[in-house]
Amino acid sequence: MKKILFILLSFSLVITSCTKEELVKPKAFYSTKTDTAYIARSFWVYLDAEGDFFTFFAGNSDGSKWENYPTSKGISINNRLDSIDLNKLSPSPLSVKGEFDMTLVVSSYGNWAEDEAMAVYAKKIVVLDDRNGVSEFYFKEGSKKAIKGAISISTSKIYFSSSAFTDLTSLTPQVKKESAAAKAYIDDVEIKSTSRVDMSSKEKNLKVVSELGNVKEYTIIIKD
Repeated sequence: MKKILFILLSFSLVITSCTKEELVKPKAFYSTKTDTAYIARSFWVYLDAEGDFFTFFAGNSDGSKWENYPTSKGISINNRLDSIDLNKLSPSPLSVKGEFDMTLVVSSYGNWAEDEAMAVYAKKIVVLDDRNGVSEFYFKEGSKKAIKGAISISTSKIYFSSSAFTDLTSLTPQVKKESAAAKAYIDDVEIKSTSRVDMSSKEKNLKVVSELGNVKEYTIIIKD
């Protein structure tokens, strides 16, 4: 008798485990504190979504919609999150300036994946470039190899050793900016390919102005 009860119980458990799960209707929505984002800055998206799979499509500056993308263009998001920093996603949707239809696509499956439903929410986000930092700075003396300066992020100073040069009166500055749209100036003179700088004073002011007009200043120092 016990054996029969055990078999019946086991059979009922198998039936229960094989019961098809009903499709849960997906929900897709997100909000932001502003519709303007900036390249390389945090931009938080607050999710109000339900479903099995969340995929975020950054959008194209040419206005094309997510439906035209290959699946690989989407960024998978943990469906247990209630907020995400778009700048932390890989690849970051905030890497190019422009106006984008940033789209959240939520998919749900039921009845052993026989049923599928999808919810879509798109929001227009404008991405601007306000970067005004320097990633690399060099001085070149005549035909010699360019010397790379040591940049202190905490003090905004760029150091060179005087022993690296024989003549400080006519050095060619070469600057690698975080943004190609920014402009760099030494003593208020814009740096160009033909620029020459007299560093005999061993200290100069470097100013970088973003595309939006925000300024960051550095001090170039030649150390003895």
